[in-house]
Amino acid sequence: MRQVAAESVNLGSTASSKRCSNVSGTDGISSDSGQAVGYDKELPEYVYALAYHVITHWFLAIPIQDRSKHVGWIAKNLAWKNNLGEEIVEEQSQVTLDMMHRTAYLDLGETLRPSVSEDESENMIKKMYLIGMSIVTIETNSRTGLTYITKRQASGTTNATYQPCTAQLPAHHAVAPESATNATAVSSPLIYPQHVLLQQNSTISPRPIPEQPIVLPADGTPEKTINQIDRIPTVDSYKAGVIYVGRGQKEEKEILANTAGSEAFGAFLSGLGTKVPLQGAAFNTCGLDKVSNVDGTHTIAWRDRVAEIVFHVPTMMPNLEHDPQCTNKKMHTGNDYVNIIFNESGFPFGFDTFPSALNYVNIVITPETVVRQQSTSGSADEGASKAMETCYFFTVQVLCAPFLPEISPAATAKVLSASALPSYVRQLALNLHLFSVVWSERAQGEERVSSWRSRLREIRKLRE
Repeated sequence: MRQVAAESVNLGSTASSKRCSNVSGTDGISSDSGQAVGYDKELPEYVYALAYHVITHWFLAIPIQDRSKHVGWIAKNLAWKNNLGEEIVEEQSQVTLDMMHRTAYLDLGETLRPSVSEDESENMIKKMYLIGMSIVTIETNSRTGLTYITKRQASGTTNATYQPCTAQLPAHHAVAPESATNATAVSSPLIYPQHVLLQQNSTISPRPIPEQPIVLPADGTPEKTINQIDRIPTVDSYKAGVIYVGRGQKEEKEILANTAGSEAFGAFLSGLGTKVPLQGAAFNTCGLDKVSNVDGTHTIAWRDRVAEIVFHVPTMMPNLEHDPQCTNKKMHTGNDYVNIIFNESGFPFGFDTFPSALNYVNIVITPETVVRQQSTSGSADEGASKAMETCYFFTVQVLCAPFLPEISPAATAKVLSASALPSYVRQLALNLHLFSVVWSERAQGEERVSSWRSRLREIRKLRE
């Protein structure tokens, strides 16, 4: 595992230096689609994104008790030097370091700020600070000391509660002068958010000025930035279509009109992700309606701590009376860079079956063979029973648009068992969507910016 990480770290720094240099190879050549084929530009950008993807997943796969041991080594290797010999730590390296700092000693899931009652909110005092590359909001009940702390970072937001454990004063303790009148006792705060910050962040040894927390003004500017950060997901969003092709079907209209698939297709969907309701969904549904059920009541989605992918499944969408051509379904799958085709038609699948300028990649799944093998249950001492077990196998092949390189390992057909199929295809879809986004944005002269980098840029605005 350490070797994989080392190669990924080296890939990250190497790709970083190459993507920022002006060295180029073959010039882009035009294709029938009118898009530029610039392998010297798009492939390094994709390798760059994929390298950091591997580093992140490798780090999170390490047992939590061992993660901190690797932080220093990874951090050292994420820097690279430019032509002037200056050490550079790029944005993606910075957010990767941010992720490691957040998760080196943490394996809990998402955190949520508790709701505050009206009575409690009356005594709340709020302060905001810029600490390093994070925004820390401290809301303290001035009477009880109960404090809600929200720390917004590039790689995520952490909510926590702080409560001083105040002991009852001895009977002979002198009464404070300000407590002499009820009016003063009620109105005067007993604790401020600044106290909480000092308990968490300061020692008797003074910090250098650049490392000290910066108090953010209460003029509304930090709130605007915080609102913007909160709108940026903490995971990158991906999407892909999942289209079932039934026996003897060849035409787009009849394929999209399917409202159900085979048992094998159902099993594949179950392994691909989780069936989630669309109405009121709190996640990014990638265009699927969350109000009127026009795109169905549920869809399939999958998420980990880094990425989230939503699948557009026509069989889970209703056929509308006023839409005999299934345009509403095509509106989703036709705008997906990647479509997964579960082909049980009995015919080879053609890339142009679903014409669309945005369909870059089709992952075609075809039933291959059924194997009946003998399985054994029970121990030899107990007298093992033997039964015939049916195993299904499928061919998976990636078909790319003519202007794209064949970068997938499944460009050459692979045979997988039914149990291994969903996770393999999901990973293919994630990587191929990433490549397609990089390719599309580079063709427009833009750069792919991850969610973490977008959050980092918003935090930087306050510091600047």
